[in-house]
Amino acid sequence: MHRTHRAAALVIAILLATAAIAPTATVAQSDDEDDGLVGDLLDGEDDGTDWSERVRGAVTGFVNRVTADTSGTDAATAAADFQAEFNANNATLQSYANNRSTAGTDFDVLAVTFDVDDESETVYLVADVADGDYQNATIVDATDRTVDEECALEDHAATNADDEVANFTEEFASTNDSSTDRYLGRLAAEYGGAVECSFDTER
Repeated sequence: MHRTHRAAALVIAILLATAAIAPTATVAQSDDEDDGLVGDLLDGEDDGTDWSERVRGAVTGFVNRVTADTSGTDAATAAADFQAEFNANNATLQSYANNRSTAGTDFDVLAVTFDVDDESETVYLVADVADGDYQNATIVDATDRTVDEECALEDHAATNADDEVANFTEEFASTNDSSTDRYLGRLAAEYGGAVECSFDTER
């Protein structure tokens, strides 16, 4: 996985309506060293994150993850539902992203693969770039354009992607509010390890 410009990674994460759906902060602790959320708490690091809110969100995320039921939704349905929800809100999400980054043609086509029960379906987030902004951001079934980056969503992350689009649009994009620490904590706990991207999703 290679590191891309932070703003560019945030754009794609926002356009996925997850704003860092799998942030690198974790609640795991190795035998050798403290890292991620636990390490920051123990070390007393202050990067502006409200860790109490992050932990509260993580608790909700863990509960959601344990109780998730992916039965009845296959990969094709998950991809189609995500596509429909994103395209219904694409203008709002695009505006949100443009308010927070500068668009580039090296980061305007994203392949999103949904893996559910050994089946896979891929759709493509494509956008035009003009004057430093993304335009016409749309999820399509196929494209002849060169794919710049890729993300794979597994099981619960795949089947719940459409709901995350709806939630993110309502809670943050529609009001142009930044995502909260509690929200990011939930995402990390609920989907950590179930989302793999070719770019660094670290915020």
